[in-house]
Amino acid sequence: MKKIKFNQTLAISIALILLVIIFSVASPVFLSAKNLMTLIRQVTVLGIVAIGMTFVAITGGVDLSVGAQISLVSVMVGLLNGRLGLNIWVSALIAVLCALIVSAINGCVIVTTNIAPMIATLGMSQVIEGISYMISGGLPQSLKNAKSFSVLGQGYLGPIPVPVIIFFVIALIGTYIMNKMYIGRYFFAIGSNSESARLSGINVRLTKFSAFLICGLFTGIEYGINSSMYALDTGDSIVLLDLGYNEAQWKRMKKTLQEEGLDKKPISHAFLTHGHFDHAGNVFRANAEGIYVVCAEPDASLIENGNPESEALFNTKWICGKVDERPVDGKVWHFANGTTVQALAAPGHTSGTYMYLIEADGKRILFAGDMFFVGPQSPDDGVSVELAYMGSSDFTLEGFVSTLKKASELHCDVLLTGHYYTYYGDVDEVAHRAYEQALAILKEKKA
Repeated sequence: MKKIKFNQTLAISIALILLVIIFSVASPVFLSAKNLMTLIRQVTVLGIVAIGMTFVAITGGVDLSVGAQISLVSVMVGLLNGRLGLNIWVSALIAVLCALIVSAINGCVIVTTNIAPMIATLGMSQVIEGISYMISGGLPQSLKNAKSFSVLGQGYLGPIPVPVIIFFVIALIGTYIMNKMYIGRYFFAIGSNSESARLSGINVRLTKFSAFLICGLFTGIEYGINSSMYALDTGDSIVLLDLGYNEAQWKRMKKTLQEEGLDKKPISHAFLTHGHFDHAGNVFRANAEGIYVVCAEPDASLIENGNPESEALFNTKWICGKVDERPVDGKVWHFANGTTVQALAAPGHTSGTYMYLIEADGKRILFAGDMFFVGPQSPDDGVSVELAYMGSSDFTLEGFVSTLKKASELHCDVLLTGHYYTYYGDVDEVAHRAYEQALAILKEKKA
């Protein structure tokens, strides 16, 4: 009987085609130009990092420190630009060089000691996370005079988002290196059989070292492309969840609504989780457009009368705005298409923090703001859980623990956090993990 030869590329292509067919049947708008552009934009950040990781993977290695390198690049830009006042582009270049240095160290350790790449880079990720925390002190990082830099993540070239253009340019560069340059062939040769590659005259150590450098470069370039803001279509109007902090984010929100065909609907409400600058800095812009702003006390008073703590934290002048309603715990707003938004008091991050429980299209969605974050960096289970900033002057650890326990009992399907990733799955489980982390800190302080 003739054997059927397995073709990996063909198998992946077939799997992709099947997924496209399934999603196209499930949703008639899946193949629309707007939706495809949104999908491409969503993968640009991880896609750029994945291109760099490909060079390492082809040589038979792996780099588990890329997530920590992204954090390091971010806090380095915040340190150099926000705190030391360096030009934003110079700061970004230095931060990328830091990622290159980290990758160079990874490469040197692996090729000179023969330590397994997984072990070496996992250890490096812990070191980098510690350094990032030391630099930032656990505080949010802000930028100064960075309007020209925001084009990397929020700009457009015609109808195409700049991050998408950057992604495809880097993908073309990666493809050229792999297929047209000698070093690309060396990567494949080493990945197939490093000893044969060595005997054929290839400098295996130098080539592996180069792969880690390329990975570090692409990890550094990724900085500045990611950002977060939420909008909810309620049928006859749009509801915003938090407001971001600057004009660039405001314009990006408007552009996204236009791309999704929602720009003809008025924005009726803005629900704020708390009054920190990165969540409430655009209240005055919302006021100018007649948007009904909801935020609890005492954060609402800070928005209206000035927020010196946020000014100091973000090195940016606070522009006061008006809050239209101070919610009470449990209040529910009803919207035209059956969507409901319920206010849930969530003291901890600040004394006036609120979460919002949204019920829409048969789903329970928790907008938790800055209580905890989730990410795909963990090598153990694919989902990491990280507690949010705990340095506000009115932060209470007891309230924080109580709020996280409440979040773990809401039985939600989707988690919207103040930063980073949207999580689809068992929200109770990840919230409970955050609760256990906070509870452990509380017990340690009481011991």
